Amino acid sequence: MSHGIWSATSGAVAQERTLDVVANNVANATTTGYRADRVAFREFLSRAQADGPAPEDIRYTAVDEVTFDETTGIMKATGNPFDLALEGDGWFVVEGPEGFRYQRAGSFVVGENGTLTTPDGLPVMGRPQDPQSPTAVRITIPNPSGPITIDGDGTLRATVVDANGVATGGSQTLGQLRLVRFAEGDGLRKEGHTRFLADGVPAEAYDTVSVRQGFLEGANVNAIAGMHELITVSRSFEAFQKVIDSFQELDQRTAREVGSRG
Repeated sequence: MSHGIWSATSGAVAQERTLDVVANNVANATTTGYRADRVAFREFLSRAQADGPAPEDIRYTAVDEVTFDETTGIMKATGNPFDLALEGDGWFVVEGPEGFRYQRAGSFVVGENGTLTTPDGLPVMGRPQDPQSPTAVRITIPNPSGPITIDGDGTLRATVVDANGVATGGSQTLGQLRLVRFAEGDGLRKEGHTRFLADGVPAEAYDTVSVRQGFLEGANVNAIAGMHELITVSRSFEAFQKVIDSFQELDQRTAREVGSRG
C-alpha cells in the first residue's frame, strides 16, 4: 500500500473535525453569549517501520486542539431589565450542580422564590465579601418591588414600594453581581454551548468589565463568513477523499498487474 494514502487520510480526518466545528459555529450564530470554536492544527513527521530499506519520512496532519474565540459579540438592545451584557474582560458566575460555572450569556429571570437565575434555573452569583470565598451568595428580588436598575459595576437596586406596589421613595440595594476574569493558562474551557469551567481561581473583574442593562451580547459568529468557511472546508475534505481514492485505485491496479505476471 502506498505510504501517501496515510498522509491523505490524516488530512481528511482533520478536515472532517474542522467541518464539525464550523457547522456547530454556524448553528449557534444566533445563540446569546456563544463563543465560536477554532481549530488549531499540528503537523508532524513519522518514519514508518518496515523491513528492508528505510522509507522516506511521511508528513501527517492532526487537530492539535479546539479553542474558543475570545472576541466580543455584537450588543443587542432588548429593553428587558434582566437582560445584561458585559463590555470588556469578564464573566458572570452561576451555580451549577457541580460547582461554579462562567458565562457571557446574560439573559436572566426571576425565579418563583425571587432568586435571580438563568432561564434553566441556575442561580446567578452575587459578590462575596471575600473574593476568594467559595460561599455561594445569591441575589433575591423582593416581591413586590419597584423598577430594578443595575449599575455598570453590577450593583442591583430596587425602588422601594409598599404592600400595594406604590413607590414610597428611595431605593434598596439588593446586592452586586459577581464578575470575574481569568489569567491566561487558567484552563477555561467549554461545557455546553455558552458555559465554561476553569482549572484556575478567577480574580475579580470590576476594573476590566462593565455591565450594560437591557442589552444582550450576541454570538461572535458571522453567519455569512461561517457558511463560506463551511463550503471551503467541505471542498478540502472532498479533495482529500479523491486523493485517497486515487491511491486505492493505484494499489488495486498494481496488485492486478503483479497477479497477472504470476
